[in-house]
Amino acid sequence: MATEYSFYQNLNAFSQSLVYINYNVKLLTY
Repeated sequence: MATEYSFYQNLNAFSQSLVYINYNVKLLTY
């Protein structure tokens, strides 16, 4: 259970950072 929670936490943080990077790239390209 603890490993699953950790996995989902890492996945969530990873997807948030991807969104953040994607947003910054869009800002740079405009």
